[in-house]
Amino acid sequence: MTEMVSNNMKARFAPAVNHPVQDGTTGIVTADLTGDGTLDAVVINHNSDSVSVLLGDGSGGFGPPKHYPTGGGPCGIAPTDLTGDGVVDLAVANYKSNFVTVLRGDGDGGFTVTEAPLDRRGPSRVAGGDFTGTGTLDLAAVYFDADSLTVLLGDGEGGFTRGPTDYPTGGGPSGVIAADLTGDGALDLVTANYRTNDITVLLGDGAGGFKAPVNIPVGGAGPSDVVAGDLTGNGVLDLVTADFKTDSVTVLFGDGKGGFSAPVTIGAGKGPSGVTVADLGGDGTLDIAVANYKSDDVTILLGDGTGKFHESFALPAGKGAARVVAADLDGNGALDLLTANYDSCDVTVLRNIRRM
Repeated sequence: MTEMVSNNMKARFAPAVNHPVQDGTTGIVTADLTGDGTLDAVVINHNSDSVSVLLGDGSGGFGPPKHYPTGGGPCGIAPTDLTGDGVVDLAVANYKSNFVTVLRGDGDGGFTVTEAPLDRRGPSRVAGGDFTGTGTLDLAAVYFDADSLTVLLGDGEGGFTRGPTDYPTGGGPSGVIAADLTGDGALDLVTANYRTNDITVLLGDGAGGFKAPVNIPVGGAGPSDVVAGDLTGNGVLDLVTADFKTDSVTVLFGDGKGGFSAPVTIGAGKGPSGVTVADLGGDGTLDIAVANYKSDDVTILLGDGTGKFHESFALPAGKGAARVVAADLDGNGALDLLTANYDSCDVTVLRNIRRM
């Protein structure tokens, strides 16, 4: 087996293995769907109006996919326990429909499909979190065409009521995350806005509401995804965007109050579409992994723990790599990478085999 290795030997990856799913794979999440301690994967298939569930075998492989229907044109997916029973459920934003698909897990890897209605068509991404501090999980959905965000407050049984107001975002929100940016215990929201080259930050009040949105420019153009992580080890969350139009990522260092430093732009592959942060090298510092839609690969940027990234290398993925996640699929203590590939309609697994 030929290994793909970084120059300083911090990260080693086995050759890519692809798992076919359905047409137009645009997103991927991992979670333990069966409670057996092994991570599974779920992908959304934009052109097939479906999600595909792949149960892990504990060695980095997956069984055959099982498919479930969604609304039209699913674009975004979030794993979350909506009923508080300890079983993973799924929420899917459907771009061509006026609802979020809710898949309630049965604990054995199966799902029951229901819907959470919205006021308009076109939700493009979704994030889950407890926005009210009640222990019940809620959802936030963004609309790419309407430049706005809707909060859906959960009832603890898998149902939702729409929040009292929509919030404006920048133009073309194509990514949304929930994270505590200020350390006050209340979840905040961040969107990546493709058309206006910025992010929108909405600070949560802990009761289900959010302060007036603030738009912050990124260094590149066409931010298509955003992720949060403490890149410097100071206990404050920073942000990273994948900038599709400029073949770059932008790093924004947090000040702990909901503000951010001037953007730092770093080159990636061609057409960065998805991004994640994870300790891929096993040195206790966060690295960046970027799914590149046009170059069909993943760029790895190895961090030094101070917010700088001194080394990069690329790993091949499927065609049209749209999103990337990190997860330990084989239990060896090293984080592996998975990509959702739009054009080849499959999932690429890149096993991290660095020496422990």
